[in-house]
Amino acid sequence: MEMGNTADEVKDDTRLWSHLPQEIVLEVVLRLPIKSLLRFRAVCKRWKAMVSDSGFVTKQIQTSVASDRHARLVTRAVDGRVSSSSIHSICQNPYNFEVLNLSCPVVGADHQLDMMHFDVLASCNGLLLARFGVCEHLLWNPATREVRKLPSVPWVFEFLTDVYESVGFAYDEVNDDYKVLVFFSDAWHGERKLCTIYSTRSDEWRPVDHVPGGIENRTDPGIALNGSLHWISCDNVTSRRSIVALNISTEEVKEIGLPDYGTKTTPAQKLWVFKESLCVIASKHIRSKYELWVMKDYGFVESWSLMYQIPCWRTTYYDSHPEFLWCSKDGKLLIWFLSTWLVFDTKRCVISRGSPSPNHSIRPVVCYVESLVSPNKV
Repeated sequence: MEMGNTADEVKDDTRLWSHLPQEIVLEVVLRLPIKSLLRFRAVCKRWKAMVSDSGFVTKQIQTSVASDRHARLVTRAVDGRVSSSSIHSICQNPYNFEVLNLSCPVVGADHQLDMMHFDVLASCNGLLLARFGVCEHLLWNPATREVRKLPSVPWVFEFLTDVYESVGFAYDEVNDDYKVLVFFSDAWHGERKLCTIYSTRSDEWRPVDHVPGGIENRTDPGIALNGSLHWISCDNVTSRRSIVALNISTEEVKEIGLPDYGTKTTPAQKLWVFKESLCVIASKHIRSKYELWVMKDYGFVESWSLMYQIPCWRTTYYDSHPEFLWCSKDGKLLIWFLSTWLVFDTKRCVISRGSPSPNHSIRPVVCYVESLVSPNKV
């Protein structure tokens, strides 16, 4: 709904909506873009109260996730610029889609961050977890432009020299809390590790007793699903690989078995979420097909099922693996491979190739759904 340009037009719109049942108004408003919802706050006290209500914020997230119309992809250019694009528009036309530049968040009164030293790491309910400087983190809602700087991570440099960092970001539904997990390991002394968790409610970091070991793909964030963060782990002694899941409410760690691929050698593997189920993307050989395995019954190894075999769409002569970014509600997978956008239609099992990024200048970072969640009120 477009807002009126004059005071009289605004009054007319308000009178019209005031005669409608609250349930109908709510269903309509829930489907509006965040930009329109932010404007609603200035129309009248009734609408401001409705849009600001925590129950409305929760319903807006659920509605957005269910439709994926407000799903967006953060991209980063080599010059440091961070942009955002509609995932729906990319899936509809990977050759031509809109790109919206995001202004760098401001921390404190007037300290604007340098994009060259700013990395978006993960997302949850419209909030982005970002790192800046040396082991400094913040929560950022790019839709509302709100920012929350997290306290500095303690203990890190007391016993770690050259630090590798893995992160996880998830909503703790049991305690109504957002939590950030950071896993540090020393590049030169692999046995030296530190795992710490931050709670938005307590606004402090705490060490985690159960430290998952041998995490592979350390630059990939933990996969949030069913109240746990997931990584692929490799045992340093036996070289056996499995999935480790850290429950963000109890902070207990459990092991989940990987699929039986029917091969002697271990394929390249990456975790993902496919239609609210744990998923593994596996490639047995370079330049071969990619297999999409789904765990239909969470936690039960026997429920792993091979859903799709996606052919390799381009010959490569070096170790390159695609990034599976998003699964739309109509069954389209958004994929990034060798600077090219790809869309795999799971219903027709065909791949559409989009426009390549010029000079490898832009690459995807993380997907998120626009929301009204305030990082300063969670």
